[in-house]
Amino acid sequence: MSKYNLEPVRQEHLEMILKWRNSERIRKSMFSENKISLDEHQEWFKKISASDQYAYFIFSMKERPIGLIGFSDIHKHHSHCYWGFYIGEEDAPSGAGTVMGYLALNHMFEQFDLVKICGEVLLNNQASLHFHQKLGFIQEGHFKKHIRKGDTYIDVVRYALFKESWYEVREHVKNHLREKGIEMT
Repeated sequence: MSKYNLEPVRQEHLEMILKWRNSERIRKSMFSENKISLDEHQEWFKKISASDQYAYFIFSMKERPIGLIGFSDIHKHHSHCYWGFYIGEEDAPSGAGTVMGYLALNHMFEQFDLVKICGEVLLNNQASLHFHQKLGFIQEGHFKKHIRKGDTYIDVVRYALFKESWYEVREHVKNHLREKGIEMT
């Protein structure tokens, strides 16, 4: 088995994913901060399992699951989708998110033959804004006061990564990881 692995989400992952998703650290970066019930979580799993418009993966390092990455609204005709992700384990090693993104973007562009992957980020999530830029995403939109959290409205930035751009930037991403002592194939 490889040091780094993506595997489709399965029933046995659900308890771990729910724990991650309901943690304060993850919820504060989501559009909805609500805690998710077990029933809601099971319904989500049924929905993503029954449709080819979704592709969700557990990311593992050295056989230890540490993150979730998902692709939704996969449109085969238009060749695009949206993505979302988080590192669930707080003690994940430096570079884990970049490795996860690298593997997932390669997989989706090559196996699903997509032309474009979109992401939406809360403006106050500086880590995710930087992450998208590091992976070669470009800003396509800025939605003012788009998401309400409590009494505050937060802007949302929409990003896009095109297949040809990814193929240009991924060597830079590999070099960045190599500088951290992480080798990608």
